[in-house]
Amino acid sequence: MDTITQGLLGAAAAQVLTQKRIGKRALVAGALGGMAADLDVFIYSASDPMLGVTFHRHFTHSLLFIPVGALIVALFLRVFRAYREDWGGVYWACFWGYATHGLLDACTSYGTMLLWPFSSVRISWDCVSIVDPVFSAALVAGILWSQWKGRARAAVLALLFCLAYLGFGEIQNRRGEAAQREIRSARGHEAVETRVMPTLANLVVWRSVYEAEGRFWADTIRVPVGGGATYAEGASVTVFRSEGLPPGFLENPALKEDWEKFLWFSEGFVALSERGDVVADMRYSSEAGGFKPLWGIVIPSDLSARHVGWTYFRKNRNEAVRRLWRNLTGAGG
Repeated sequence: MDTITQGLLGAAAAQVLTQKRIGKRALVAGALGGMAADLDVFIYSASDPMLGVTFHRHFTHSLLFIPVGALIVALFLRVFRAYREDWGGVYWACFWGYATHGLLDACTSYGTMLLWPFSSVRISWDCVSIVDPVFSAALVAGILWSQWKGRARAAVLALLFCLAYLGFGEIQNRRGEAAQREIRSARGHEAVETRVMPTLANLVVWRSVYEAEGRFWADTIRVPVGGGATYAEGASVTVFRSEGLPPGFLENPALKEDWEKFLWFSEGFVALSERGDVVADMRYSSEAGGFKPLWGIVIPSDLSARHVGWTYFRKNRNEAVRRLWRNLTGAGG
């Protein structure tokens, strides 16, 4: 989820569990702990774009790394005099803040390596968007009220609300999956891989994407709080596999490794974009029922290159917002 919301969740957790012990310092310690895992964005190489892609939501987001990550944050806070008193309590505030990060990220669709180093599986429960104003606003309200009153009751209520909200997202996801099964059945498709993911900032409009008959199929599914699910038929695109790479591409060990990393990262949902030299991650699109990808790898024309390229696709944000609003209100697919 977005880093600010991660900090809010960490702060709320620390308020509830350590505020009695260390007072208002719990807010800062928990917030920094909640955001710290995203420092992995600094694992980056200008010459090797797959390095950053590989290590985002990697070991820093692992459950096993929580004590280490909390220790790093607590040691940083020790620089400040106010946080040296009862440093053990400060550490636990950082610990509980840090502990929330990977679990919340796993609730989104991007994929988080919670079980590293025992597994490289990218866990994604698809029950909340990477940005959700309802979730974030509840945390802000609970934190401010608890800070003002000096009691954690409001933060407890905020955490309970957020837990219930994630549970509601899981229910909505299941309803979306049921609608997707109906879509596949109507088309006579036996799916190879399937995903139903929340679109930006809501739990009503979902992106359905699945693989069948050598193509990816995308549809917009609307799951209102009251009433049955409806859907708008979307687009399809041909699946891209290794056989479509230029001759000699896989003979370059570095390019082959980059390709395998990209397949792992995108969970195999890759297809050729409108740019003929870009293979894109088709899990995500600026259109819920289409294939307007957000990013992809650039196949180098020089097959002796050390690495593939990486590109982001520009999109019309205003049109994307208007389309999302139409989907939310049921005014269009």
